[in-house]
Amino acid sequence: MKMNFESIKNKYVALYHECYDFIIDPNSVWEKVVNEQRTWTDTQTRLLYPLLALICLLGLVRVLVQNFYISGYNLLEETLIALSWPVILAISLLIAAFVGRFYLKFLTKKQVDFERMVVFMTYAEILVFISFAILSVLPFMFPVLIFINFYSAYIIMSGYNVYFVDIIGEDRKYHFPSTLITFIIIYALTYMAWGALAKI
Repeated sequence: MKMNFESIKNKYVALYHECYDFIIDPNSVWEKVVNEQRTWTDTQTRLLYPLLALICLLGLVRVLVQNFYISGYNLLEETLIALSWPVILAISLLIAAFVGRFYLKFLTKKQVDFERMVVFMTYAEILVFISFAILSVLPFMFPVLIFINFYSAYIIMSGYNVYFVDIIGEDRKYHFPSTLITFIIIYALTYMAWGALAKI
């Protein structure tokens, strides 16, 4: 089966623009997500799988480079750890969506579709995925990226304002606690995953 490198390049160019636009103006991108009625399947192929593949690729590059200059380097073990990163991130995403759905349902007393919640969480975690892509090749950037990731709170707040406006409504009293709880859920799960793989 011949690999279509032009298609892969176009996918990552589109991914770059999507992530860039989301960071610069999350409101407008959330509106696109709503207007285009993006499904979980679409979100996986457009965003999730390319980001997980990027994290995996960068992790393998770092492992191979370190193998050349670190004596006694366990190549097999470090390769397995690098490959497990995307898996653990994907699992933490699904758990975050499940917990977030339960919280939103409890808060608003309204039914929240799981597929809709997991799409929301995927976009809300864009900075997390980008951070893990950088951390997979530059682990010493961890303190800086922790600080930068607080910008995710703005992206999450924007999501509640736009993506869940029909559930939360215009009552802003829900938006701040929802943002705070979602932020805690996302980062508790993802950085617990980082801690589990801290030897990378």
